[in-house]
Amino acid sequence: MLNLFRLSLSRGACIGLAAWMFVGLSVGAVDSGSGPKEVLAKAKGWEVTRADLDKMARRVETELMSTGSLVQDDKREEFEGRLLDQLIMIQICRARASATDLHVARTNADAFIHRIYTNAPSEADYVRRLTRAGYTPESFSQEKYDEAIVNALIAREVKEGIQVSPEEVEKSYKEHLENWKVPESVRVAQMLILLRDPATGQTSSQDEYDRKLSLARELRAMAVKPNADFSALVKENSDDPKTRQSGGELTIYRGQTPWEFESASFSLPVGQVSDVVTTAVGFYIIKSLEKLPARVEPFEKVRDRIRDVLIEDKALRELPAFAEKLRREAGVELSPNAPKLPAQGPGRPPSKL
Repeated sequence: MLNLFRLSLSRGACIGLAAWMFVGLSVGAVDSGSGPKEVLAKAKGWEVTRADLDKMARRVETELMSTGSLVQDDKREEFEGRLLDQLIMIQICRARASATDLHVARTNADAFIHRIYTNAPSEADYVRRLTRAGYTPESFSQEKYDEAIVNALIAREVKEGIQVSPEEVEKSYKEHLENWKVPESVRVAQMLILLRDPATGQTSSQDEYDRKLSLARELRAMAVKPNADFSALVKENSDDPKTRQSGGELTIYRGQTPWEFESASFSLPVGQVSDVVTTAVGFYIIKSLEKLPARVEPFEKVRDRIRDVLIEDKALRELPAFAEKLRREAGVELSPNAPKLPAQGPGRPPSKL
């Protein structure tokens, strides 16, 4: 639910701030009956009902099932307790957020959703991925907005007051050089002729396969001619919307792409064009632009990132007390029938979307 991510000192890793935030809750009780309308938690101006919790649980379980995971029976109470804790904190943050917080949250949520949308091959694929994870476009938008509100409140009330000295940043860099190692990579330009319909996911018929293979071979022959403009050929012919306008350029590391694409990319001499490379996705024509050896990122390039990580680390240590302060000031009350809130706070696998 709450993908409140931070960069860790390990490159590419992330952690949910909310899972560290929701601890130490001690509240009174609410008298209520059982059933979907049962109030599980309340404070001034809002309440969380059994129906709210059941709705979230169904959606989260749908997403978990899409990844091959299930909530075990002996973990059901803990699962519901974590989700209830999330719903409570969302309500607190909604009520506490300033107009500026809400504006920042809307901007950040919209930017996140736009990235997800534009990375999908088509609008139909975007909706299909949301549906598979238990979302509608509207519920996905609302969830990301709620998440962004919590992040905005943390940024304003916790992170803004945290100071990190230049000495701390440099010390962290020197002590964790292994975290800034960049593996061998290659910069290439690639042209793709798709073998699958991006809207339906259907593969090409044999006739279409043969026609597209012939086209790929023609394009490759054009690309190896003296003074050929590979970038122009990509912009005019590639089926990859993500890289087409940049002339097909991208930097890849080992293990990121289909092995056929990786093998061709790393073996090509700089400046040369590959033969047609066949993968399950489609036919590729690849041009090698630059080979980048393994290296350690220079301090000047990662200084700001390290500072952000150190601020996040300090914020994590302050979040339990901050969360308790929010609950106390909000006057949260729980029903005797509410799932037990876990001491370590709510959390679940981050969204795969």
